[in-house]
Amino acid sequence: MSLMLLLVARHPFAQSPQQNLDSHIIWKQEIKGVTASVSDRATTDSSGDLWFISDPLFDADPRLLHVDASGRIVSVDKLPDAIHPHFPEVSSFALATSTQGNLGILANHSHAMGRAIYNDGADFVVLDRTKWGTPVKVAGSGPEYRALLALSDNHFLAMGDQDPMTLLRLDTAGTVEWRRRFPSKWDLDSGASLKYGAACVLSSGYGFPWMNLMELDDAGHVRSQIKFQGWNGVISADSSDSCVALYSTGSLKQKRVRFHLASFDSSLKQNWTTAMPVDSPWGGSFYLASLKDGWVVVTDSDAKSGTVLIAKYDLSGAVVWSLPDVAIPSPNLVVGAGDSFYLVYQETEDRHSSIVVRAR
Repeated sequence: MSLMLLLVARHPFAQSPQQNLDSHIIWKQEIKGVTASVSDRATTDSSGDLWFISDPLFDADPRLLHVDASGRIVSVDKLPDAIHPHFPEVSSFALATSTQGNLGILANHSHAMGRAIYNDGADFVVLDRTKWGTPVKVAGSGPEYRALLALSDNHFLAMGDQDPMTLLRLDTAGTVEWRRRFPSKWDLDSGASLKYGAACVLSSGYGFPWMNLMELDDAGHVRSQIKFQGWNGVISADSSDSCVALYSTGSLKQKRVRFHLASFDSSLKQNWTTAMPVDSPWGGSFYLASLKDGWVVVTDSDAKSGTVLIAKYDLSGAVVWSLPDVAIPSPNLVVGAGDSFYLVYQETEDRHSSIVVRAR
């Protein structure tokens, strides 16, 4: 089934009582000598611990960091050489935690030639507690594999961007169970896990203000699909299998972009939508973290120069609290952990260090 619609806001946005980020912070930690990459992804495990990889642009030997829920650095491990080829290739990484607690890592490799960037393929490896598995090559040259999704049936979904948009279903050994290709004009894909190994996948139209949202079953078949107006976005899901999208509309040329949060039921019929309380000057920085009781949204903010919007919404789309002008750099990573979330951003006075914040 394929539908096209224009989303209409049903929840008026409202400011919460005066608050600041400090009132939501559980702890704040500076990690010296480690910079998280804006192009990489992070994950949390069943204990609420944070896992992320240091930026290869600042770290010749990228490391996997494990920070527990109290802020203690548990381990800092060098990545296997097999998933991090050295110059002239450049690697980016995506992480996801399986339902059985194994950490999956997807490594995309590329090289530059003049102004052009060529994707050389992708490797997948699993870390079982403290034991590295054997890296497996899951894709050759073509799409940029920029995201990894842990599915509810202990599998993973590797997501390739453009040339064309490609999805790979992997088991924990890295075996490709199926491969699905979609239009090359669909890009910047994002996914969320649903029950029984299914997933919802959101992508934007390359240079066109249209978003494509679809549900796939565990065999890779499209169960339902819709199209709606928007520039860029990211997708999440809740316990009822509703897909929740954060996406942007407005004028990129006039630097007036508004972000919206919208929920869709299992047939992709809209449940609700709400607009963020402030515009974004360019719409290029946006994050959505799923919590037990709702979502946290982070976008660049037009409320004050150099600030970001951080807001929490409940499961019905109502604002719980909203901070429109938080004076921190745009985060590199935002990831949910139960009823709390992590922010990771670069230290302003030392770009080789990171600030990790746990908040709720």
